[in-house]
Amino acid sequence: MMKNNQAKQRINFFVFTENKALYNWVDASLNLGNLPVNSIMHCSTKELNDEFLDINNINILIADELVYPRLLSKVKTIFSHSQYNFSILVLTDSQVSKNIKALNLATIDFVPWESLTVFLFEHLINSLIRDFEQNQILQNLAHYDPLTKAANRRLFDDRGNQIVKRSKRHKEPLTLVLFDLDDFKIVNDTFGHEIGDLLLIKFTEIVDKCKRDTDTLARLGGDEFALLLPNTSSDNSKVIIDKIIHSLSKEYILNNNKVLIKASIGAVSTPAQPPLNLNFQSLIKNADIAVYEAKKVTGTSVHYVSPF
Repeated sequence: MMKNNQAKQRINFFVFTENKALYNWVDASLNLGNLPVNSIMHCSTKELNDEFLDINNINILIADELVYPRLLSKVKTIFSHSQYNFSILVLTDSQVSKNIKALNLATIDFVPWESLTVFLFEHLINSLIRDFEQNQILQNLAHYDPLTKAANRRLFDDRGNQIVKRSKRHKEPLTLVLFDLDDFKIVNDTFGHEIGDLLLIKFTEIVDKCKRDTDTLARLGGDEFALLLPNTSSDNSKVIIDKIIHSLSKEYILNNNKVLIKASIGAVSTPAQPPLNLNFQSLIKNADIAVYEAKKVTGTSVHYVSPF
């Protein structure tokens, strides 16, 4: 899925065409120009799917008119969810392109490729990059918590539902972890809301350092957080959770105040082959039960449930 990067990031391009001459021209033009190119990727129609674009963090797609409909049909899942923003350039073989379906969730430009020059191509790509960066800013406002920069509930629910579907399709385990920070109200009342905000930010930083790039951390509201671990068994999740607990055992200085961050942690993992009737809401419900059990123990504690 798209990451919360800075606006002046390097761009990952994906070129989708079966026209070798066109691909070579696009590849050379991207490398010759003064563009912030991080990578240029391509694959066959058979290899292309939404996961390919997600895993490789594609930012801008370039396709020719003949394969563009195939591109849409192959990645319709990823295009159907608003947290994914791409800029797309479709290279046509005529001045007036016909029967090319556009998307509501992406910035799309169409241009006849035979009339392209390297200068014009670079200008078009820079325009798409500006649109992509603006989309990223709007996406961050819509899908990320403004204080901690963690995903918000809307984005987390959407990713959770998609990962559950993917786990069932590929027969992969997944783990959901919920965190309820203990004594957060006491911190606010004792040190003030500014320190409370710093504690939430520090907690996010701690978990972010312990998780993997493929994991999603979200602030669900107040002092409640969640961590989604795709393709992760119960045993593997314990390694990540233990790292988090170890980091939480330390004392932190927030604006010259010594603060302990304690949490009740609930975790639920699916088996290697998740049941077909599994849904994301049932995972959250079971993780909530685990948090309730963890709260019965003083200090940071974790409780695991295995309802499957």
